[in-house]
Amino acid sequence: DPGDFPEGSETNYDIAPAECGSVTVYYEGESFYMIAYGDNDDYFAIYNSTDGDSWEKQGIVFDGTGLPGYSKLDAPYLFEDNGTFRLYFQVKAEDGSIYSIYTAETDDTLAEIADGNDDSDFVLANNDNPVLEPEAIDEWDGKYVMHPMVIKEDNVYYMWYSAHNSNQPQQIGFASSEDGYTWVKSTGNPIISRDNYLAVGEPSVIHDDDGIWRMWYLATGNQIKYLTATGPFEFSSIQSAIDAADDGDTINAAEGIYVEDILMNVPVSYTHLRAHET
Repeated sequence: DPGDFPEGSETNYDIAPAECGSVTVYYEGESFYMIAYGDNDDYFAIYNSTDGDSWEKQGIVFDGTGLPGYSKLDAPYLFEDNGTFRLYFQVKAEDGSIYSIYTAETDDTLAEIADGNDDSDFVLANNDNPVLEPEAIDEWDGKYVMHPMVIKEDNVYYMWYSAHNSNQPQQIGFASSEDGYTWVKSTGNPIISRDNYLAVGEPSVIHDDDGIWRMWYLATGNQIKYLTATGPFEFSSIQSAIDAADDGDTINAAEGIYVEDILMNVPVSYTHLRAHET
């Protein structure tokens, strides 16, 4: 529960990033590594630390090479994939009209990346194209697709992201991929809507050793909300899964109590439903 976390300490830097928001941190070989802005927001730099509190800048890791005209890089997320480090991040168009998500890669270790040189270790992947883009402007994610969070499980990549169309507040979406480049957005999107809050976004997800999926996300009023599930949060309710289903599909519902009125408008099968669910 977010309320159980103790108050943290403020980090310090030898050369501070332009902004200390939406960073990504990875622990490897008894050192912490952070990817964040450099002295401006058009490139990413790497910082290292032995205690997670005091950080030293160790050079540029991605300078935007290969991107079309852009005005800002933001929200990096780093994870290791069979010896390759993948960096997912959002890119703001040069005219500010849209945000899209891209990925860049390197086969270097983090210690090799944090060598103090400005040699842009990460190379833009997917033929320099975005991996996730806005839909039509009238869709909920029709303009700004942001804040990627990625986990790979059983050879499937899962992404949770924030999005909005500038007319409606931010909500949270879900997508999946077989290769990390070509993504399919969930038909249940947005999986976490703004029903209870003016806006929600910036999801952070882990899949722990007990098989529990845990998500933390921001909500209006400077709140951090917390969810758990036995699956990767693709649908927010049984009804939303039914609405997205085709004839003959099977809906897997985790054990729990579901308080909702269900309209059986598609011939589907159900598994793991219990008698105490309504």
